Amino acid sequence: MLIGAAVAAVVMVTLGALFSGQHGPTAFDQSVFDAVHTHVPYWALRLMKAPTNPILLIAVLAVVALVAFAKRRFDLAVLAAAGPGLSVALSSLALKPLFGRRYYDTYLAYPSGHTTALTATIFVLLVAVATLGRTALTVAAFGAAAVVLACAVIGLVGLRYHYMTDTIGGFCVAGATVALVASVLDSSSTKHTHRDQQGRGVHSMK
Repeated sequence: MLIGAAVAAVVMVTLGALFSGQHGPTAFDQSVFDAVHTHVPYWALRLMKAPTNPILLIAVLAVVALVAFAKRRFDLAVLAAAGPGLSVALSSLALKPLFGRRYYDTYLAYPSGHTTALTATIFVLLVAVATLGRTALTVAAFGAAAVVLACAVIGLVGLRYHYMTDTIGGFCVAGATVALVASVLDSSSTKHTHRDQQGRGVHSMK
């Protein structure tokens, strides 16, 4: 997990350095936009972008956190709050001003906050599904997540919210941050379990 986080961080920083201060699309960005704009109707783009709605994402994360608390999975509840929260804060408050890439001459665009928020939420959901231990359900969840994320990216690009490379950066920010938070929580949980087992062992010897 930490290796994946490191790779995502390297990709995000590399792209940010390449596009730092730019006010226009790369040739790749323009080609993606042209393809989307040509083949996807406006009404479909609006539907595709819908999963990036902040209210929807907050509601989904709140449900995950509440269910996790009910099942005494406090690590998952913390992940549902800290993972996306830190991802969005890092993207919007630190990385956008740092790289200074703008969508043409308007707002700061890299990395995409929309993509960061959606990807972080999806990763939390995938972790929650994986804890159920049902392989078929986990595979189906990964497939559905890929479709939702791909559609959202198409919507963001086609509706002129972001360049394609902005969305790649947003994906990497979320992936690195959520993976790091999950690793820290997993390590903390493992140490806590180990201490409990040692405590029970000492108690049984008395």
